[in-house]
Amino acid sequence: METYTAEEILEIVHGLDLPGEILTDDDQDVYIQIEFEEFNWRIQLGSDGPFFQSMSLIAAQSESQISHSYINHWNQNHLVSTAFILNDEDNEGFFLNESDEYVTAIKSFISFFGSLSKENIAFSVYGFQDDACEFFGIQTEDETSDVHAPNETPDGTPIPLIEQIQLELVLNAPQSARSIAKSLNASKYEVNSTLYRNIEMFEKEGTSPPLWTNKP
Repeated sequence: METYTAEEILEIVHGLDLPGEILTDDDQDVYIQIEFEEFNWRIQLGSDGPFFQSMSLIAAQSESQISHSYINHWNQNHLVSTAFILNDEDNEGFFLNESDEYVTAIKSFISFFGSLSKENIAFSVYGFQDDACEFFGIQTEDETSDVHAPNETPDGTPIPLIEQIQLELVLNAPQSARSIAKSLNASKYEVNSTLYRNIEMFEKEGTSPPLWTNKP
């Protein structure tokens, strides 16, 4: 079983150019608060510190209306993060804040079982950040060029995704992972995974979202 301290997780967060700090709540539970622009979310660490074996990534916002169909559609199309509406356990209904607004959230649980690497954790954190922006409508779609890397050779042989990404970034750089995925008609999870698993070949700049280029 792999374990990580809060400081090690925070170092991974900062490596993604995300501003974060370690905090402790009234119950002495440790979490990392991540803030950029006007959007906040947190990484809740397990109760087994200081060497933690898991973490939960949580983002929530208040809404005046609930779209059950949107939440259902989201959960059907996203395997890692789950969307839900906070329940009021005392009144057996949905929780309402002081402004009588519902609280909608997405959450993802990450276990470090099986010696999860720092690169995998970085991918999970960035993927959740991307999901949270998409779910709450914070991050807009990127514009893409009319010229894209081919998905196969002239004789019909599929081109490996990593080579497609490299060529796409030769043609159009810098780009976000979402923009690359749209250009190549690929899953953003596939693109994110390829970028972070081959970080020696690609470099990123900025956040919300990071923009990628080929390394010289």
